[in-house]
Amino acid sequence: MSMPSLYFLHGILGVGSLALAFLHRHNLITMGQLIHLTGDWAWYLSLGSMIYAVIFLSGWLVDRFRIIAKLKRFLEHVFKHQITIWLHRLNLIAIILIWLHVHLIGRINAHFVFMTLFDLYTFGILGWYLWNLLFPKQTKAIVTKKAWLNETTFQLNLKLEKPFKNYQAGDFYFLKSKTVKEARPFSVTEPSNDKGKVLFTIRVLGDDTKKLSQLNLQDQVELEGPFGHFAPTIKRHPNIKMVFIGMGTGISPLLSLAQKFNYTHPIKILWCVHQKSDLYYDEELTKMTNNNLIYHHQIGHFNLEQLNKLISHSEFDQALFVIVGPSTGVLSTRKILSKKGVARDHILDERITM
Repeated sequence: MSMPSLYFLHGILGVGSLALAFLHRHNLITMGQLIHLTGDWAWYLSLGSMIYAVIFLSGWLVDRFRIIAKLKRFLEHVFKHQITIWLHRLNLIAIILIWLHVHLIGRINAHFVFMTLFDLYTFGILGWYLWNLLFPKQTKAIVTKKAWLNETTFQLNLKLEKPFKNYQAGDFYFLKSKTVKEARPFSVTEPSNDKGKVLFTIRVLGDDTKKLSQLNLQDQVELEGPFGHFAPTIKRHPNIKMVFIGMGTGISPLLSLAQKFNYTHPIKILWCVHQKSDLYYDEELTKMTNNNLIYHHQIGHFNLEQLNKLISHSEFDQALFVIVGPSTGVLSTRKILSKKGVARDHILDERITM
């Protein structure tokens, strides 16, 4: 499942639970001050957390409305990412308040079987969350090389303590270090033939990526993964034509996909960047071109007129499209492809957010 799909599912479940909580709060009579108090506090914490998450932890509104994007950029000077994460974790307090709220209601706590199941479910989920928080399934690695590709983008080479077992082309990992406590997702650019090594291409966009750029040789990092859906989906479509559209560092997973499927699928790679110095993989992609792989790059985003010239009618009708880049660019490109009649299930994407 892709990151946008995971975020969407997470958001739908959150909004859905709040909708049910709203109906519960406004249609049932509360007997007892403490019952009323615990319910209200849980409601306001959950509501506030959802509003905060919609602005800071998802692209639902930020990617679609400029005024909300400007509000987010303004508030980020006050609410740093780490503060945002901890405020989001206030949901744990809300869960405890809900648990207490239910236990205080006499007509409910009298049902032994229900309360037993309720407690087992609550503490089972909390226990699972805390276990994964304290003992995450991570692979340790050390920095073996760091090379700047231009003023804002660098390569990070890592040597793993344990080789990746389930990696597939186009996958990403959550990466954190001593200075970056909250793991952030990054796609693998070039998986080495040696499964104990891996390469990431990272652009400095915020506090966390800036801290990663300051890592030194032999510094230790931790990786969690792999995650991704590109390769499994492509394998379900043998011999299908593919069009890869990369924006900036969004070329990273597409490069690994091209290396994997270059000789089994017809591939067209379209890469757009802000400036010429961002074409750090231009030479490598040019060398990969053959009868099965076509490559084109340009400065500036692709528009409808340009894509009409670069993509054939048969490709719009039959090809599998893979888009990776900043959220606004990905959404804009998806709209163009939809207007051209590309089927929804023939568009895969990952969105870069920092």
